[in-house]
Amino acid sequence: PGAVFVASPKHVLVAVLSAAGLPKMDVFGLCDPYVKVLVGEQEARTAYIRNTVAPTWNQLFNFELWPSYEREYPGVVLEVWDHDDLTPDDFIGKVEIKWDDLTGEDRELIIRGGKTPQHIDGHEVGRLKLQATYARCVERGFQQGAHLTKAHFQHLRALLDEDGGG
Repeated sequence: PGAVFVASPKHVLVAVLSAAGLPKMDVFGLCDPYVKVLVGEQEARTAYIRNTVAPTWNQLFNFELWPSYEREYPGVVLEVWDHDDLTPDDFIGKVEIKWDDLTGEDRELIIRGGKTPQHIDGHEVGRLKLQATYARCVERGFQQGAHLTKAHFQHLRALLDEDGGG
């Protein structure tokens, strides 16, 4: 079997790993968090995990990078939301990664809260662990949100080592 990932300046690979320290959002219970991953006009989301303030997703997303994105958008945006069954989902906070910072290293970033994704007041509402780099997943049958396996992590590490870490 060949490599699962190949370096590609025209693609962004985002691994949403986990979060910690999320606020309790629900009257009964804790929080049902999920992450929206936004690259330019493209959006994908993780599964939501019930009743936790420290979810683990380990989900992988791959996006094609259009030339206009790097001019029109500051980078990759990850919004953290609380899933609700009967009412609209609640925004928790977001993380932005500038294009130059897509190095593929494991990162734990502060989630900044606010009323809506457009109105961030900057207070810390938890931390999001992720990896993001310029690469493409060439695994046959890959689908957005695929769950990461140990082999994925090994392939990603090998790709980053090959590439000099970014």
